[in-house]
Amino acid sequence: MRDRLISFIIPFLCFGITQGVNAQEGQDARNFERADYYRERAQYNAQSALDYPFIPYQTGRSESVDYVALTHQIQVLAAQLQALAAEAARLEQQQNNVTPGLELPAGGGGQGAYGPDGPTEKSVGVLLEYRLMVSGNPRLKAGPIKDEGDNIRAQIVTEEGALVDEYLVNKANGVWTPVR
Repeated sequence: MRDRLISFIIPFLCFGITQGVNAQEGQDARNFERADYYRERAQYNAQSALDYPFIPYQTGRSESVDYVALTHQIQVLAAQLQALAAEAARLEQQQNNVTPGLELPAGGGGQGAYGPDGPTEKSVGVLLEYRLMVSGNPRLKAGPIKDEGDNIRAQIVTEEGALVDEYLVNKANGVWTPVR
């Protein structure tokens, strides 16, 4: 009786397993079709966004990669990012209207910054203090400023008095020259 029961149940079990395998294969085929559809849409969107010819999508079945096309896309994106960064920096500087860092007058154009007497110890000190304040580093301050004949020597020091930088300011034209 047991053998008859087993021989009766086995065909039904085999039929159910076969049906399950066939259903899984059908589901896999639908998944591949859906993936191909999304792949084609992504390809179209990439082409329209970057205005560059087709770059084949790699499915993992092939080991070849179009490195030339990939490099070109990276270069295009890098150029776009650089342009955005430059524009953001320009807008920030325009909004703040502050020149970053310690920029001192150079050449004849900066001569008017010193007042009617030209570069003096007092005008160089005031200008140096202002530029240090604008640079935003609270640990720096103007050090000793000395008149040395044709030049004025100005030092930038830390709060503790350690020398950071030293400049010679020409009295004739107002040019700041770093002392090395």
